[in-house]
Amino acid sequence: MRRLANLFKHFRGELKLTNKEVPHATASASDMFKMYFQELEFSVIHITDSEGDNMKYGLKNELKYLIKKSAWILRSNFLILEEDESAKEIEQFLVVFDMRKHSLFSDAEYQLQRNRQIKHRKPVEQPLDSDIDRIKEYIHQEMSHLINEEDWTTNKYSQLRDLEISRLTLYNARRGGEPCRMTLDEWEDAAKDSWIQSSAAATVQDPLEIELLKTTKIAFQSGKGNNRLVSVLIPEDCIRGLELLADSKIRRFVE
Repeated sequence: MRRLANLFKHFRGELKLTNKEVPHATASASDMFKMYFQELEFSVIHITDSEGDNMKYGLKNELKYLIKKSAWILRSNFLILEEDESAKEIEQFLVVFDMRKHSLFSDAEYQLQRNRQIKHRKPVEQPLDSDIDRIKEYIHQEMSHLINEEDWTTNKYSQLRDLEISRLTLYNARRGGEPCRMTLDEWEDAAKDSWIQSSAAATVQDPLEIELLKTTKIAFQSGKGNNRLVSVLIPEDCIRGLELLADSKIRRFVE
């Protein structure tokens, strides 16, 4: 909402610069999604422009989705209220937006994709091994302390959950949002080795793979966009903590 309000603030400034009058006595944010598309474009450019040659590409890309989502919500609300004329204006705006969004937002999309593919993968952008080891050691120490607790509180439960998420995120090199979305059903499937085919596991000969099968659990959960499953490997040091987090008695006590 703050970004939408900031966009509306710049939008009203653009209207004043072009000496255009809003047809209402009191302007509303819905005016951005009607007949003032050019002013909206300039507002996006001014918000995302920064000193020098640097552009706020992440913000610009987010504004693209925010504008389209807001327009769809407005259109649906107008249709519910039987304000067909206003809904038609929003529909026309969406047609123009789809035709013009490439020229307005393509630079942000390109730069973000380039950063993901090149800049963020450079060794200099990677964390130091020593820092990762320090985080891992801290997580182990705190988890060892908490899993031996007998008197559970909401604070202790939340702390253990955060530690488990941190450990799984580092171990799997995943986005932090994926391990924290793991459901009880997904954990129970992992605990029961539901994703490991017993006949295939029996044929494993490599000692390292055999050890991993004994000590590691595997879960599958929805990935980005919810259109595919991604695997989450659960190391041995996380299992006891997850068992406690899933314990129904503890969960009832801390709720």
